[in-house]
Amino acid sequence: MKTNMHTRFPFASKCNLGTALMVALLAATVAQAQLTPSGDAYTNTADPTTNYGAKTLLDVESASQTAYIQFNLSSIPSGYTGADITKATLKLYVNAVTKAGSFNVDYVNGTWSEGTIDANNAPALGSTIAASVPLTTADKNQYILIDITTALQAWLNGTETNDGIALVGNSPLNASFDSKESTTTSHSAELDIVFVGGGTITGVTTASGSGLMGGGTGGTLNLSLTDTCAANQVLQWNGTAWICANLKGSGTITGVTAGADLTGGGTSGNVTLNLDTTKVPLLAAANTFTAGQLISSGGGSPSLSVSNSGGAAGVYSIAAGAGIFGETTTNTALGGIMGVDGSAAGTGNGVYGTSSGGNGVYGHSTTGNGVYGQTAGAGSSGVSGTNPAGGTGVSGTAPAGGVGVYGENQSTSVGGDGILGRAHTSNGNGVHGTNDASFAVGVYGESSAPNGYGVYGHALNGYGIASDSNVSQWRGTGGWVKAMVYVDPFKGGIQRCFNSQLPGSQATTVPCGISYTKYLVGQYMVDFGFQVDDRFLQFTALNGTNWGVSINGCLDDYCTISPSQVSIIESRNDTVIDATFFITVF
Repeated sequence: MKTNMHTRFPFASKCNLGTALMVALLAATVAQAQLTPSGDAYTNTADPTTNYGAKTLLDVESASQTAYIQFNLSSIPSGYTGADITKATLKLYVNAVTKAGSFNVDYVNGTWSEGTIDANNAPALGSTIAASVPLTTADKNQYILIDITTALQAWLNGTETNDGIALVGNSPLNASFDSKESTTTSHSAELDIVFVGGGTITGVTTASGSGLMGGGTGGTLNLSLTDTCAANQVLQWNGTAWICANLKGSGTITGVTAGADLTGGGTSGNVTLNLDTTKVPLLAAANTFTAGQLISSGGGSPSLSVSNSGGAAGVYSIAAGAGIFGETTTNTALGGIMGVDGSAAGTGNGVYGTSSGGNGVYGHSTTGNGVYGQTAGAGSSGVSGTNPAGGTGVSGTAPAGGVGVYGENQSTSVGGDGILGRAHTSNGNGVHGTNDASFAVGVYGESSAPNGYGVYGHALNGYGIASDSNVSQWRGTGGWVKAMVYVDPFKGGIQRCFNSQLPGSQATTVPCGISYTKYLVGQYMVDFGFQVDDRFLQFTALNGTNWGVSINGCLDDYCTISPSQVSIIESRNDTVIDATFFITVF
């Protein structure tokens, strides 16, 4: 418990400058102090092992309850003895008197602690300091004062050890006093001390530099502020004394000049200062910014966060170049620009961009994704692009060997689309891919599922997948034609052909990478230049210009196949003859 000591001098009063001081001479100087308890508790023989140190009351009952109070005397000036004490008064606040009676105030002969004392370990009591202190029901909610001057003097002289005092009830007393833990009245016990004083005031003088005048040696004295200052002067403390000083800033304002980021000012009349809106943006108006402005932040917070609950865009910009540019320099899942659609219906766009000739949304990354979109709503799109003028809705390039446009449906239960393209005109493209390098891929699809599709096309009345150029498929897979050749031995060999393993025009330019050799009449060899002995082949023979006449080919031992070569013997009615023929490799 904190111990407070207050010293009071009856002749001293608080003074503010400008208030006259009234001092009565011949008043004796007296010093007083107040001490609050450093510890208090009570014990109860009916419950001998219980500690009551945290209770808000000190119960005193003649048959079973004794209160203990201790004061810390360390705040009394060092060297003080009993001779320096005029009076010591114990001040108690009576909380309740159940049965009137009296109590004694005794010395305590042994140490104790507020938090551990109980009836079993309480120290023995010493001699009585004050006997039979009366207590009546009329004392409730009142202070009572008990003279314990002899105890304080004994403690300071060392004739008694300061182990506190005990309040011991005499039958039939049953009462309680406020403890230092009381929060209802905060009227804890006090030890009021009056120290021995001496001498009388014989006069009051005002020292040089005090800023005061008056005083004297008898009667009622008046003190007031000095009147020696000139007009328009004030008293000012210079660090050592009060002096008369001139007012600072006196004179006439001749003009107001606008400082940094301000406009206006003037040299006469009422002048106005305004913010320079070319340098300080306004919240309630449109602002124009110069090029190269940067908003940056550290840590995990966005540099700029804007929200709009009224259905408009949080950030909107029109520019000949990039309307909004964002950059992140750390390896993080967040991007340079991040937009969140917080609408309840989920019909908005996290990031939305429009352009009359360039890119609505453009993203560039050297390691991650140029543009990344994510949606948690079924039927929504992570990235969606539209172009009403016949251009491209979403366009992606990857100069470093990455993926221009990448889409992924991460759901394991809902059938969504990694990439969805839709065209509304007869010459438009839902998904369009181009390449400008040999063996490059315009549109690439991959499926790791046993029955999945890398690229899938569906049409109710049109074409699921259509092409106006050659279609290529890896030779080891099924589904599309790998190669076709039409051979006319009467005209020197291959006349038309297709080879899906060759790029561009090479796939359809005779001989299409396919070689033809005639050994004898009706005996030929066609080499496709890639393995075909593990593929399905269709052979159709025609006799001269007589189309539709079946010629025995690839029957029995007349057609043999090596890894890339097909050997053919044509005959009719067991006679070997020359004939035109087709071979298709699936």
